[in-house]
Amino acid sequence: MKMSGRLLGAVFLVFGFGFWPASLLASPVWSTGFEGGVPTEAVANGNWHVVTSDQAAHSGTKGLDISGATTFGGDVLVFDLSSAGFTGLIVNFWSKVRGGLESVDGDSVRLEWSPNDGTDWEPLTVFSGLAAGDWFPNQFSLPPSAGNNPNLELRLVATLGTSGDRMAFDDFSLSGVSIPEPITIGLLAFGVLITAAHYRRFA
Repeated sequence: MKMSGRLLGAVFLVFGFGFWPASLLASPVWSTGFEGGVPTEAVANGNWHVVTSDQAAHSGTKGLDISGATTFGGDVLVFDLSSAGFTGLIVNFWSKVRGGLESVDGDSVRLEWSPNDGTDWEPLTVFSGLAAGDWFPNQFSLPPSAGNNPNLELRLVATLGTSGDRMAFDDFSLSGVSIPEPITIGLLAFGVLITAAHYRRFA
């Protein structure tokens, strides 16, 4: 059966949104600017602190701060999250090196993610060999296995040698594309069938 131009247009209007770029369909899943301190979904050990400072805050008055020397194996901050109902996940945040992270000294701050409540960790990025500077925006796409996952975790692991090694973070957010419920998909399909029947009748 050959579809008329009007019918094709109707089908596009109903289903076309599914082919838009994910960035245009992204919805907030989680965010924190640390204005209330370490958020309840986070667990920190060692030298991770939320501080009130113009230097530590990208926006507002507070930001996340880490300075050495850290414990053996690194100081860790874990965000216990859930991406249930969302796919195409993107992590955004701002970072600022406040005291040089010398790679020759082994200074680093790692961002990692886990699909299974911290049983396994996979790297997203490593900050190392950086001089002190200004705020920098960061954005990372998570693998598909992070989507629709109630056991998602993010963590920062800092390995710093001296008190002069320092880094700040602020304005973390996780966004994704909402997964349509089965009833929504069914209603869309039903709408296409009704539209097709209408155009066949009056074509």
